[in-house]
Amino acid sequence: MLDSILSVVAVASILALVGILVTSLVNFIAGLFKKEKIQDAQRRRPQYTEQEIHMARYIEQQAHMQKRHLLFRQLMRDATKFYDRNP
Repeated sequence: MLDSILSVVAVASILALVGILVTSLVNFIAGLFKKEKIQDAQRRRPQYTEQEIHMARYIEQQAHMQKRHLLFRQLMRDATKFYDRNP
């Protein structure tokens, strides 16, 4: 009884391994005959003029300065609130 169960389990595991082997072999062979895709050329970075680069840097600097100014104003407002409460 035990021998028949073990033989069934052994046959099932061998069939599973053979199935995996056949599947991987078929995929490998299909990969050999599959037409390779030609990769598109990598996207080229756009070439910006010096004026555009300068303008972008200027805009970034202005945004950074505006952010610092707003943070400073908020800090001063909070400081005056605290000072008004605790003279």
